[in-house]
Amino acid sequence: MIDVLPGWSERVPTLGRSYLVVADAFRYIPLRLPFPVRELHPDNGNEFFNHHICRFWRDLLPECLFRLVWSGTERQEVGTACQA
Repeated sequence: MIDVLPGWSERVPTLGRSYLVVADAFRYIPLRLPFPVRELHPDNGNEFFNHHICRFWRDLLPECLFRLVWSGTERQEVGTACQA
């Protein structure tokens, strides 16, 4: 995770790309941050930020806003999809 304004980043090494491995890493990151996570803007597109990951973040951070950025400045708000 990267907070763009101050340039803060948190990284967790993972062994594999399964949901369980990635979810374990994601659970660890918010515990180390000195600030709350208010918005998530993944740059991977919907092939990574899928319904499983939406459900995970919705359960972990229910107040968080989720956005996908695709082409340049075009954004699709997925906060409502993740809240459903």
